[in-house]
Amino acid sequence: MKLSLASLAALSGLSLVASPASAQPQGVTVATVKAQDAKINDGASCDFNAVTPGYLTPGKIGASGKIKGCGPVPDKCRLQTAIMVGPVSTIAHKDTGWGKCSGTNKLVYKCANRVHKQTFYTESVMQIEWRGQHASKIAHSPKATLYCG
Repeated sequence: MKLSLASLAALSGLSLVASPASAQPQGVTVATVKAQDAKINDGASCDFNAVTPGYLTPGKIGASGKIKGCGPVPDKCRLQTAIMVGPVSTIAHKDTGWGKCSGTNKLVYKCANRVHKQTFYTESVMQIEWRGQHASKIAHSPKATLYCG
């Protein structure tokens, strides 16, 4: 099953959170959405989440998607994570590919400038396969307004 992150992101709303660049902490913000559950009937399932984008270093923002746990464990999993700006624009994307059902999918975006303020969020798409059946689910992080053009 192929999913387009850009088309799925259109389902999310947009809200602004204003704060000056000097008030932004160093490091990735730890706010996450409630764990989502990708599940196949009464069989395999995985909990995962999307972490709010935040500054890693001056000029770089980071975000991640995390598989929190599975049980029963699917045959294989795939976690796609994207940093989104506005309602539907993907500016950075990382795909784990089909493989083990654990871990964190981290990505970094290098800002073109730190003058313009934009609203970012993380989108994670979890796909699982179990006994020939597939399931997928999308998680969006809370939005963050950062100086990153």
